[in-house]
Amino acid sequence: MDYLHEDTLIGHDAPRNFLARSFNDPRHHAYLFAGSEHLGKDTVARAFVSGFIGAPVGDWSELAANPDVAVLKRDDDKKSIGVLEMRVFLKNFATSSFGGGVKIGVVLDAHELSIEASNAFLKTLEEPAGRSLFILLADDVSKIPATVASRSAVLRFLPVAERDIVNGLLVRGYGREEASAAAREANGRPGLALKMLADKKFFLARREAAAEFMSFAAMPLCSRLAGAVAYAEEQENPKEFGRLFDVWLSLLRDVFLVKTGNRDLLANVFAEEKIAAIANALSLGKIRSALLAVVAGKGFVAANVNPRLIIENIALALS
Repeated sequence: MDYLHEDTLIGHDAPRNFLARSFNDPRHHAYLFAGSEHLGKDTVARAFVSGFIGAPVGDWSELAANPDVAVLKRDDDKKSIGVLEMRVFLKNFATSSFGGGVKIGVVLDAHELSIEASNAFLKTLEEPAGRSLFILLADDVSKIPATVASRSAVLRFLPVAERDIVNGLLVRGYGREEASAAAREANGRPGLALKMLADKKFFLARREAAAEFMSFAAMPLCSRLAGAVAYAEEQENPKEFGRLFDVWLSLLRDVFLVKTGNRDLLANVFAEEKIAAIANALSLGKIRSALLAVVAGKGFVAANVNPRLIIENIALALS
């Protein structure tokens, strides 16, 4: 069965076609899937693995009992994937495949590998044992050591056209109106559109995050700086904190679009009036400064900078 070309997969034709050819022409033993969260790289990676094991992979946890597949990810209570976890992972490739085929290793969030873990992994990439295949998923190629990236076939996942997301959602049984609204808000990320439609809790949390940020942006500076303290105290999970910046960036992008006369391109149509009010209150220069501060803030979260300092920097950029 051709899992890489199922109707329910949305976009990314080029990387999917490239991977489909790899079954008959296995010239690479490592693939690096690069792209932001919710773009679809994880879905395509699972379809690729499905082709090797001959069964659909709905979630990586389903492979825990498969002796020919090993999945490595960061523990929730750790800041990175350490060398000890990497060594345990690599032990799976010291022997041949149980079924006589390919042994597959999947590294989720490979951009969170520690330097020591990357170096340990590099030795296996340089001299893979037997028929081994490695799949790395990362938000950004630049966060992967060049020595590791250069030994992998890099597949860059880019935003998907809105019409393709709508069509993909229709195939999955969603109505046109809800599919169109989700595709517009997802702004090129089919995984985000699907998650908003399928996960009510996620959808409401995203709406709440949007409302909080718009209120924050509309405050006078003194109130905004005070609000930064409360905002920071709520952040317990660095990964969830980092995801807030995706919402903020989406909103500020829309503020920029309104300011430049491109209101018809808004992603967050549900908040159009509040976005317009913020656009009217800020100069183009301030909007640009705020966008840059949020982009920098996302990087600061990954570097474990104090959340209060990050939010205060954004508060000042909005003034």
